[in-house]
Amino acid sequence: MKKYLIIPAGVLALFAGTAMAATNDFVADGDFTIESVSGTGVTANLTILDGSTANSVTSNAGVLTVTNPGSAFKMTGSDANIVSLQADNGSETSCVNNINPGTTYLQVPESAGTYTITPSKNGCSASSGGSSSSSGGGGGTPPPPAPPVVPATPAVPVVRPVTPASPALARASSRAFFNRLLVAGSVGDDVKGLQQFLNGRGFTVSQAGPGAPGNETKFFGPATRAAVIKFQLANGIVQSATEAGAGHVGPKTRAKINELNGAAFMAPAVGQLAPVGSLQQNQLNQLLQLLQLLRQLQAPR
Repeated sequence: MKKYLIIPAGVLALFAGTAMAATNDFVADGDFTIESVSGTGVTANLTILDGSTANSVTSNAGVLTVTNPGSAFKMTGSDANIVSLQADNGSETSCVNNINPGTTYLQVPESAGTYTITPSKNGCSASSGGSSSSSGGGGGTPPPPAPPVVPATPAVPVVRPVTPASPALARASSRAFFNRLLVAGSVGDDVKGLQQFLNGRGFTVSQAGPGAPGNETKFFGPATRAAVIKFQLANGIVQSATEAGAGHVGPKTRAKINELNGAAFMAPAVGQLAPVGSLQQNQLNQLLQLLQLLRQLQAPR
């Protein structure tokens, strides 16, 4: 199982008050492990199961939050020290006892809100509510009631809207200009544009489901990384899938993509400087787009 640290990509503090996008901003096209999640008496790795969707997933200083989960957002933990898993949004709590670590899962409620996901060394209390789970194995006598969970001091979750790295990427497509590092876990419209580019060039992200042609997503998962590696190998950017930088959309990869896209402003190659006039024009274009976006945000609604 691969491990990824989910980090909100391209966040601009200026737009912290804008509304969240649709619940498919985060789409898990594989199992994703979030490392070092803090809880009650235990810090452990948790896994988001394949097919889970949400507005956003944020991991910050050990605090894992999920905003507006979809109908089947599932979490599990294989650490035997985890006695239970809990999701809490301040008004609704869901909990499941981790009977079979790695198989039992917590299904986060679909109700709108931001849920803090925590592992615990205590069992679920009677007031925490039930949750769909899969424990595997045969039947048997149910475990005795666990003692009440002693709640930890709640951390303040970091909730930020998922926004593109710059207004220039507000309407990313297969012909977008790419100007930031994209790696596994990145989220944004430019990730969707990257998937469209790869699918259009024969480096198919997925044959069906999330990432497939016509069904591109804003989340950079294992399937996107595998397609990026195929593109890099085909264009001589890396020599093997294990080479440093394989699967990362760094300066050399961005320059090649922008070249093939015929972008008006080309990213400079490593060790070279872009023409001053091109840099100034690009900055001016971004400033004009930013001002236009500000006017739209300030317009009466």
